[in-house]
Formats: sequence, C-alpha cells, structure tokens
Amino acid sequence: MRLAVFGATGRTGRPLVQQAIERGHDVVAFARDPSDLDDLADAALTVVRGDAYAGDGVAEAVAGADAVVSVLGQTKAGPDDLLTVAGDNVLDAMADAGVSRFVTLVGAGVREDGESVSLTGKAMGTLLRLLAKEALEDDAYVGELPKVGPA
Repeated sequence: MRLAVFGATGRTGRPLVQQAIERGHDVVAFARDPSDLDDLADAALTVVRGDAYAGDGVAEAVAGADAVVSVLGQTKAGPDDLLTVAGDNVLDAMADAGVSRFVTLVGAGVREDGESVSLTGKAMGTLLRLLAKEALEDDAYVGELPKVGPA
C-alpha cells in the first residue's frame, strides 16, 4: 500500500513512517523540512517538501496514494486554524487525485514523559479524564499497521 503521511516529522508521524516502512508499505512523507527525515532514508520512502497550510506540495504528496494519513499537530508558533485549513487542502487534493481513504489523528491531551505542561493544559487533562474517560482509554490503544502480504 502507498501511504501519504502528513505530519511525518512529528512525535507521532516519525514512528508511523518507520512502522509503515517496516511493514512493507511505500510511504510518501510530507515535510516542511525534508532534512528532518534524512535518518530514515529507505527505498520505500519518498519525501515531499511542502506546506500543508498553504497547500504547497499537497497534490504531489497525495498523487498515487492508496490512503492518506494526517497526524498534523498544533505548535505554539503555528496558526490556530492549521488543522482545518491543512485538512481542507489535503481533502481537496485527495478528491482531485481520486483518493478516498483518509485517516486522521488528533493528539489533544497526549503528553511525553517529562514534558512541561501549562496550568491550562493540566486543567484540560483533568477535565478530559473526568468527562471523557472512556474516549481517552480507547484513544490510548496503539495499534500496528498490517504487514503487506502477497497480492
């Protein structure tokens, strides 16, 4: 399967790209800075430089994909509407390319060990645990992509 991955250099995207390659998938990793993926060099990996928010390179990354995966995430320096605008750009490119499979993940409340969390972040995490416990427990499951078998 050929996967186009948006957010490929992030803390979710990098492991996703690595795992997809290990499972025998061809991966198109979309990145603002392709050098961030130099250490993942592999024959199954194609890196497309672009800006999902501006739409630059999105069509190139999606062309020929069997599925598109977006693990884009907000940063302090990024625009507040990143996921909406980038998502629209990706979906438009998918429609133009005839790609119908789309998987997206939003990591609100996901923390790394030792990460500094603001007071607001702590309050939101507490509210999520109180009000959406089942959803958070379900979201905590980490699955693996299937291995590619013979056609």
